[in-house]
Amino acid sequence: MTADSSFGNAFNPSLNVFQWTAFAPGNANYGKATPWVAAANDPGKFFQKSFSTVNNVGLSGGDEKGSYNFSYTNNNESGILPNSRLNRNILNGSFTRNLSDKIKTSAFFTFSDQSTVGRNSTGYGDNILTGFRQWWQTNVDVRELKDAYNVNGQNVTWNMNDPLNGNFAPAYWNNPYFDRYKNFSSDDRTRVLAGANISYDITKNFNVLGRVTVDTSNDRQELRKEKGSHAEEFGLQALDETSGYSLYTRSFLQTTYDFIATYDLKISEKISAKLLGGSTFIKSHVDSFDGSTTGGLVAPGLFTLANSMSFVAPIEQEINYNKLGLYTQGSIDYNRIVFVEGSYRRDQSTALPQNNNKYDYWSLGTSFIVSELIKQDWLNNLKLRANYAVVGNDPAAGLIGSKVNNGLIGGNLMFANSSTFVDFKNLRSEKLKSWEFGVEAAMFKNRLSFDVSVYQSNTTDQIFNVPQSTSTGFATSQINAGEMQNKGIEVSLFGSPVKTKDFEWQVGVNWSRNRNEVVSLNQGRDNLQLASWQNGVSLNATVGQPYGTMRGTDYVYDANGNKTVDEDGYYLLATDKVIGNIQADWIGGLSNRFNYKDFSLNFLIDMKKGGSVYSLDQAYGQYTGLYPETAGLNDLGNPLRNSIANGGGIILDGVYEDGTPNQSRIPANMVGAGFGVEVEPNKKFIYDASYVKLREVGFTYNVPSRFLDKTMAKSISFSLLGNNLWIIHKNLPYADPEAGQSSGNVQGFQSGVMPTTKVYSFNIKATF
Repeated sequence: MTADSSFGNAFNPSLNVFQWTAFAPGNANYGKATPWVAAANDPGKFFQKSFSTVNNVGLSGGDEKGSYNFSYTNNNESGILPNSRLNRNILNGSFTRNLSDKIKTSAFFTFSDQSTVGRNSTGYGDNILTGFRQWWQTNVDVRELKDAYNVNGQNVTWNMNDPLNGNFAPAYWNNPYFDRYKNFSSDDRTRVLAGANISYDITKNFNVLGRVTVDTSNDRQELRKEKGSHAEEFGLQALDETSGYSLYTRSFLQTTYDFIATYDLKISEKISAKLLGGSTFIKSHVDSFDGSTTGGLVAPGLFTLANSMSFVAPIEQEINYNKLGLYTQGSIDYNRIVFVEGSYRRDQSTALPQNNNKYDYWSLGTSFIVSELIKQDWLNNLKLRANYAVVGNDPAAGLIGSKVNNGLIGGNLMFANSSTFVDFKNLRSEKLKSWEFGVEAAMFKNRLSFDVSVYQSNTTDQIFNVPQSTSTGFATSQINAGEMQNKGIEVSLFGSPVKTKDFEWQVGVNWSRNRNEVVSLNQGRDNLQLASWQNGVSLNATVGQPYGTMRGTDYVYDANGNKTVDEDGYYLLATDKVIGNIQADWIGGLSNRFNYKDFSLNFLIDMKKGGSVYSLDQAYGQYTGLYPETAGLNDLGNPLRNSIANGGGIILDGVYEDGTPNQSRIPANMVGAGFGVEVEPNKKFIYDASYVKLREVGFTYNVPSRFLDKTMAKSISFSLLGNNLWIIHKNLPYADPEAGQSSGNVQGFQSGVMPTTKVYSFNIKATF
């Protein structure tokens, strides 16, 4: 019998038991009972030190009529997981040329090529870290798993289905080395971004500019699942498969054409203005292919779509998108003291239905340079500003309503109903309306400066997938569903408290606080579920509350705020309660730089206060007895994992419904008995996501120019850098609060998260 947990008899080196190694051919302990002890090599030994190199070379030059710049960068990196690596090459170039006094040209290009092998899965079942953090058995030695895999490359794992009767297939988890070397992913991307423009000064004050930009890329992503793997959801059909292959390709081409005319005019000695008008036309094409095997692989080790037990048509998409924008801008200033700017734009997009495919937006702003009126030696700059803007946004292109294209069979298009109905005919563009007031100042010869702004933005006609009755044939409908408001304050401060001939101390502080609220939802809704996670926890947009509230089970509290238990000592649970939200109370940072002659030392501290994160790692890890909180001594001084008859068990913190302290002891010697998701509410596993981090430390030495006089070098510097060196404070146990799964607006969830990595680097920079 095997168990996907870390409960059982206490470790005892005098007790010999038949462990998984006894059933692994080629293992030194095959057929032998071995001491029942904790593993010498826990999952931390599975990771390896990452190493990367970044090399860059640049060339630049020019004359009075033009210039050129070239650079090439190569990045090679091995990851912290076995069989993980990245190679990236980037080539950049830019050119300018004055064809005459009135005609100027410029061009640029960026070519990048990237290949990656072995990204970690961020899902649940195929994520190695999910096993390590939630379901691991603490007697399992990862180095022995590595040795077992290296014998013949097979999936020899610790959790065999029924080894006594010859069923050695994994019951829950693959050997992690089998996953890394046989079930690895790979992705490749090539991208070219290039553009050119030409400008012509028709008169001294009137200029026209034409510009063309081309952005094209090709992507290829592959997922592999070797025969003999544990059955997990895989492929287009999302069936539990023990093997398979998935291929996704995407080609993208977008061309952008701009025409801009600018006119500068001098109205009077103190009043000047600028007028601008132009158009932008975007034309893009996306061609994608998504296919997978179904029913598993026929032959092992052959990862092609042809090696499929069954055929299911791939999903092929061809999306064409056009967007035309016409705009005008104007600005006027009085004596370089008062500035007023305004803009208006109208867009037409093929991503919207023809009856709603045009939308406009505009902005108005003003600024006042107070320091031009208050002439003081100590005041370098004092500026007040105010802005209001309305910005439009169209949805993603390619929506075809309620059908999904499942490719071709025998030359015939195969369509099926999507689970989401797209109300395409009635979709409208999203609108963001925002205002901002700010003040910025610099004083004491720029030794002290600050910038403060307050703002508010309201996004209306937000596009959401909202639930609807499944009797319609669809689970959700994509519509303009709500309005959301953000308002807050942002502050930045810079100072140089000490400055001498050879030494300077610079310090910077930034701080921001944002308050978010869902103002309304359509059709009288007061809640919209954005995501649902294990154990009934959901992420929601609730009217009158911050976007991203978490709902689930909570404790039942008495009038004094105490948690209440039933007569058996187990917590009473309240359902469908707000138990957290993803919005931070505030975020901030503190930077310092010390310069002494040719040396500099800098460090950066990042801070975040508030916000919530739901840790499935803790919810399941405590349930299975993986974490230290589930072991140790109880209030009687006995091992809490003893039976209650032998003085074990725990008393949960709380009171009975009559207010008297809980005195009922519950067992804690088996899976889910005293800890985790079966005896504690979801609220227990919602953690404060606050942190204080030493984000960066750097030390740089610039070689004095006197040492370079007789060399070809103009400058040489050496730098030692460290990133993510220390989490000074956090409330989430055993994980980084910033780690986790997030996709767009879905955040605040941790399941099988990667460990935090410290990065140390050495840099040499030379110019010639």
